[in-house]
Amino acid sequence: SHRVPQFMLCSGCCAVTEAHICKLPAAGQQTVSDHHFTFSSWSVEIHGICGDCNKKTKEISNET
Repeated sequence: SHRVPQFMLCSGCCAVTEAHICKLPAAGQQTVSDHHFTFSSWSVEIHGICGDCNKKTKEISNET
């Protein structure tokens, strides 16, 4: 398992939220296995739009 927090980064407001993905996802585990690779750590950055920015975008589109 991985104890270092993972991060979600908002492209709209630059907010950074810890995701706490503590276990390597199945696709990553399979890739590691397929390549006979022994990993010591992993990290993920998830880029997108946060809930607050999504809400603001919806409010703006509802006004027009």
